[in-house]
Amino acid sequence: MAHMQNASNGGIELGLSTRSDQGGPAFPATLDAKQLLYFLLLIPAGVISLMPLGVYPPLDTRLPMGLIICCFLLSAVPRLWSIARRRPGNDSNLWQAVSTCAGLALPFLGLLLFLNGRLDRSPRSEMRATVIRKTAPIGYREAQYHLKVTSWRPGRSFEDLNVNSREFAGAVVGRPVVVEMHEGYFGLPWYSNISPE
Repeated sequence: MAHMQNASNGGIELGLSTRSDQGGPAFPATLDAKQLLYFLLLIPAGVISLMPLGVYPPLDTRLPMGLIICCFLLSAVPRLWSIARRRPGNDSNLWQAVSTCAGLALPFLGLLLFLNGRLDRSPRSEMRATVIRKTAPIGYREAQYHLKVTSWRPGRSFEDLNVNSREFAGAVVGRPVVVEMHEGYFGLPWYSNISPE
């Protein structure tokens, strides 16, 4: 609601304020800097959680990626909602707690994925598969090279492997490759090298 005040020099001063839906006292529609800071911190937290996927890539990325995306959304959506409403301090304490815990879980998930590969001392095994398809989207960085190969796991017909440019160039569609597999310290299998047979 706009209001006018007489200034000492005879001018007019304009101000903006809003009232709560219950007719409570007016408060300024200002941006909540605290919520904005929390939201901005989610960006490096998300990057940290994704970095181990390129260092120790899990064979099946659906579970870790699903957890990372869920945590990011649970933390980001309440913060964005609070920023959009511009009503600092009026959000539910439960949602604030959920958002904070989900945000803290992001780097924790990244740490678990890193330790799953870093602490793994299990003997490596070599799996043989045949290249079905190669995918390299134009304009994407090196981490986006993918190989679709036949699966050695029962109940699955193929595996989608994220590879580097060297491994991508060495693979030939219709030819076999050797995939070095590791059990993972926390039981999440990951692969370290793919080479033509």
